[in-house]
Amino acid sequence: MSKAITDKVILSSKPLQISGMPGFEYLAEGKQSSGRPLRYFVVALYPSGHPFLLMGMAPQERFDEALPEFRSMVESFRSKL
Repeated sequence: MSKAITDKVILSSKPLQISGMPGFEYLAEGKQSSGRPLRYFVVALYPSGHPFLLMGMAPQERFDEALPEFRSMVESFRSKL
């Protein structure tokens, strides 16, 4: 939870597997304290039962452009646990 982000809404959520690690992803949106809308891509992975959170965020008008790069970041994640 962040007090700097208001009007938070989860747009979608789904389970996933990255390199054999179970987890889930969700897309969300909210507003900065200035009122500027942002979108978030959040992935939680659980290698060996330890949580790792990966997050990308961008202004709504640039989010679709940035999403492939966020997904590439997640796909490249490797745990050393």
